[in-house]
Amino acid sequence: MSRRSRVCTSTNPTIWSRIRVRVRHTLSCVMRWAKSRKVGISQFVLRNREHLCALKAMDEVLVLNALRFASEIRETSELSVPKNEKITQSEINLALKLIEGLTDKFDPKKYKDTYAEEVKKVIDAKAKGQKIKAPAKTAPSTKVIDLTAALKESLKDTKKEASGIGRGGMADNK
Repeated sequence: MSRRSRVCTSTNPTIWSRIRVRVRHTLSCVMRWAKSRKVGISQFVLRNREHLCALKAMDEVLVLNALRFASEIRETSELSVPKNEKITQSEINLALKLIEGLTDKFDPKKYKDTYAEEVKKVIDAKAKGQKIKAPAKTAPSTKVIDLTAALKESLKDTKKEASGIGRGGMADNK
């Protein structure tokens, strides 16, 4: 076991006072870092994989934001984007109206990790001895939808439905 990974079980008050001094020193460093308004770039290992991150001081804590390595970002030339598609001004205006209708203040409390909740339900059910069945696969729809008509229809009452849009939506970052 390395020296850094040992747990301190001492009751010696001198050791604990040193630890408190180090914690205070760390908080002091975080506060100075917050005042500098700088972001640190670092790497960490999670689930046997190295990740890139940005570290920043916020209030009295360090916040870690995961980033992507350059090799994880696809070049736009790799994408098959339709070329020479004509977009009419009315389609642009319609899209802008839809965006404006769905724009609201961002409230992170409105969004939940439903995947984690569903996995927890499955784990709890298995722990109780219940058999879990995989959901039935549904055939993909072959119905073609006129997007312009759908956009026009959704513009009729966008503000009422904006709160029930689920995971998507537009946020005003003001």
